[in-house]
Amino acid sequence: MHVPVKKPAPYQVRVVLRDATHGTVGSASQFTEVPDIANGRLALSGIVIRSEVPQATAHQPRSY
Repeated sequence: MHVPVKKPAPYQVRVVLRDATHGTVGSASQFTEVPDIANGRLALSGIVIRSEVPQATAHQPRSY
């Protein structure tokens, strides 16, 4: 899905979906910033870091 924007700025994107078969509804929202790349420089607007190793608790040591 492409969402056109008029100018570089921070935006909140909201989405609502309905499953036509079951009638269930879901929603999500995310803040994003559209960078100003008019000067021709490469810009990175966000990074996602995810860990596959579960966090250890005080009573449970990590196992790899």
